[in-house]
Amino acid sequence: MMSRVLRVAFIALLLSVAFTRADDEGWQKVDYKAAKFSIEDLNGGRLTESVYKGKVAVIDFWATWCGPCVGELPELARFHESVKDRKDVVFLSFSVDDTKDDVRRFFKDRKETFPVYMAGALSDEMEVIIFPTKLIVDGREGEPRVRFRKDGVVEPGELDKRLSEILKKP
Repeated sequence: MMSRVLRVAFIALLLSVAFTRADDEGWQKVDYKAAKFSIEDLNGGRLTESVYKGKVAVIDFWATWCGPCVGELPELARFHESVKDRKDVVFLSFSVDDTKDDVRRFFKDRKETFPVYMAGALSDEMEVIIFPTKLIVDGREGEPRVRFRKDGVVEPGELDKRLSEILKKP
């Protein structure tokens, strides 16, 4: 069953890359309204779209059962460390796993430490069907807008590059 799911995800990824206007690294420049949401972290705390206000948000949709997602966690942890004290940027890790317990067990023996939010239903609203997927939302002025999207794994330095690009624009 899992191999069938992975094959379908891989085919979807290939098709999405083939029929999009992505750059050489697979990033698409987009411009659409970010979805409103209210989701829980692993301890029951809530997060809403108000997290975007005055910030650029880098969002990672992922799952513990997704090999490519797990493989990029060290890079995401490094990125999180580099931005965690900034007032103008936030990194959001959105798991699409079924339960908080699955995610807690997964992180029990891992080095990565960053907040994780349960966002299975939100992935549908944000039209995320491939994992991992990154969205960069600009909430600095007015209505928060998704400005970049990447379906697939990020390489070291890619998030820094996209963040710099968006922060240069007013």
